[in-house]
This record gives sequence, C-alpha cells and structure tokens, in this order.
Amino acid sequence: MIPLLLLLFLSFSIHVDSSDKWHFSGVLDCALESFRYHMVIYDKDHTSGDDPISHMSPSPSFKPHYYKAYAESDGDEFDSFGYELYATIIHNCNTPERRPYRKLTVDLGHWSIMDTTYYKVVNITMTNQGEQVPNEIIG
Repeated sequence: MIPLLLLLFLSFSIHVDSSDKWHFSGVLDCALESFRYHMVIYDKDHTSGDDPISHMSPSPSFKPHYYKAYAESDGDEFDSFGYELYATIIHNCNTPERRPYRKLTVDLGHWSIMDTTYYKVVNITMTNQGEQVPNEIIG
C-alpha cells in the first residue's frame, strides 16, 4: 500500500517542462491588391480566460497574400488534455471601402499536448469577413 501511495504522490508532484509549437501558413484570400492585418493565436480555456500564445505585429499584405504564423505554449489548464486553438484577425480587406476594420475568428483545430512541433496549412477567406471594429489593434 505504501509503494502505491508513494507512486501516486510522485506522479502528481513531478513537473515536466514541455512545450508545443505550431507553424501555420497559407493564403489570406483577399480580393484587394493589398490590405493590413493583425493576427493573434489563442488557446481556448474553459475555466480561465483564453490564452494568447502568439502575437504578430500589424502587417501589410500584398497579392498573393501568403502568411506565416508561429505560436508556442508550455501547457494548458490543469484538467485539460489538449489545446483548442483559434486565430483572431483584425483586417481591412473590405470592398468597396477599406474602413471600418473587421474582426475575424478562425478555428485552427484541436491538438494534443505532445511536446512537439506541428505544421499546418490553413487558407483563410478574408474579403468582407468578420464583424466591424474601430481599429486594427487587438486587445
């Protein structure tokens, strides 16, 4: 009985550092020759606030509108077995006018906590997508 209790105690008290990384790339499908966007990738949390796990500066995009995004997390909520990632993108890919900006949320999928690096291509439709917001800054 004592060895079993000791094993349980050790399994809950040992902390192993791990880190999961994501590399997303693809096309931001926009009908305009150029536009601006600001992307942040989040891990959805059910008990605490969603965690931003990346932060890219606002950027211009020019046709063919390729993008690359990187995110990293060193774990999730205590009772979680994986990540639920999404991107928030503030952009001005709007027709006929570029104002106001729009806020688009894109599901990036569910991922296991594996201490590994993931790669995924995600093409995102941008033209006139999302709710209107006053500026391009997130947060």
